[in-house]
Amino acid sequence: MTNYTGKLLIRCCYDGGVRVYTSYSAIGEAAFGAAGKSCVRVFENATLFGVSTLFLILGGQFLGKIWVGVLTTRMWVVVAGVFVAMPVLVFRTIGELKIVSFVGVAAVGAVVAAVVVQALSAGFDGSHTHSHTDVFVPEGLLPAFSAMALAFAAHAGLPTIEASMREPKKFAKSFNLAYLMVMILYLPVAVVGYAIFGDSVVSPILDSLPNNWVQLASKVAITVHVLLTYPVLMTLLLTELEGSIGLRPKVFAYLPKRTGFRAILVSMTVLVAAFVPYFDTMMSLIGAVCVIMTVFIMPAAFYLKLRARTVRERIIPVLVALIGLTGACAGAVQATMDLAHKLAGESSP
Repeated sequence: MTNYTGKLLIRCCYDGGVRVYTSYSAIGEAAFGAAGKSCVRVFENATLFGVSTLFLILGGQFLGKIWVGVLTTRMWVVVAGVFVAMPVLVFRTIGELKIVSFVGVAAVGAVVAAVVVQALSAGFDGSHTHSHTDVFVPEGLLPAFSAMALAFAAHAGLPTIEASMREPKKFAKSFNLAYLMVMILYLPVAVVGYAIFGDSVVSPILDSLPNNWVQLASKVAITVHVLLTYPVLMTLLLTELEGSIGLRPKVFAYLPKRTGFRAILVSMTVLVAAFVPYFDTMMSLIGAVCVIMTVFIMPAAFYLKLRARTVRERIIPVLVALIGLTGACAGAVQATMDLAHKLAGESSP
């Protein structure tokens, strides 16, 4: 569904083979006027902001586990925020950060291999033979739906990314390849992790692995990955916001204004990550509230308004939007209640 709606979104950018819209918000404006444009900007920016915050939370948690007892999780979040702020303040566009993506892919690939090998080793040596598993867990359906939507969400920046490609005509192929690579990474971790550790598995799964150098190296690799990916996400967000407020290179005192503006946004993500450092719950909440709108509902609605001409072209987008809306409402309520419970009880990150 997420792959399908991503392609719908790019199809909305073109009219008769000519690219007429350059951003997600421009598509929304073309479909539903100022209201559509505002809706896109709110949810698109909230998604990028939320996912960036998630990466800070995960980075802070792992830094605390790499250097045990040095600082609290919240303090490590602040340290991580200072580190990732530097490339955000220095580089203006996402094109200057392409190498970061390759480093991230390498790190994730290494971690996936480590998780699978270590989990299987734990299973074979008999240390997890009594883990309980279920074929279906009803109460896990909604948070899983939200988390999976987030895991496959790339829509907020898709028009920008497609426009920056050397050969935009190859977008569909590269998009399929990207999704295939992500599936190849996700499935072994999900299947092997649950098969071995069952309902005792924790989030993130690295904490379920045997406490040895492989676990430590995996945490280092994934920490590097999330901290290097944060600048990419924030640059996408900031590029959009700066364009909307007219903050461009030719503006008077552009550099200090840009630096100040970016420093404020980075500080906001650090504050949220430090005071609400609950990775799994925040992931479900962001997935339910923000991602489902940008991934399922808005691409389908815009396509129906701008490009769909026949009943056949409308059936699948309508079904996707309805499924997304149902999952969003139910998932948002469940995640909000869970987060409120953790904050009230001051649960440990």
